[in-house]
Amino acid sequence: MSIIQNKCLIFVVLVLVSCSSRNDNCLSLNDSICSKWQADSNGCLQYRYRLVKKGIINKKTLVGVDFKCIRKKFGDPNASKINNEGAIYIYYITCKVIPHFTFHNRRIPTRVDTEAYLFLVTVNKNDVVTHTNFIIP
Repeated sequence: MSIIQNKCLIFVVLVLVSCSSRNDNCLSLNDSICSKWQADSNGCLQYRYRLVKKGIINKKTLVGVDFKCIRKKFGDPNASKINNEGAIYIYYITCKVIPHFTFHNRRIPTRVDTEAYLFLVTVNKNDVVTHTNFIIP
């Protein structure tokens, strides 16, 4: 093999390794964790918060991962905003709920979610995560 062929082969191997390691970050979460995350879809069960607090969900390890993989593991985001550069996906980590209350001896069955901790996932036009951040009110 010539030197150019060797360099091309090395380049292809490096690209394949980097692509596979990108997906491994997302895929290394076990199904039990992902099922519980998805079951806590609005963050009110506090399971998402505990995962983040324990460092099991680490925002830095998701940079470079294809968002399709994250969506497969975490489920659909609670909200999204598409822009010219890509998109921002939002997952609720917690919710603060105003519980049912009594007014003039009548129980008011209203729940209002306010000031949720958020997990923002920013992706480029290729749907690859470029940035993640937690928003804490």
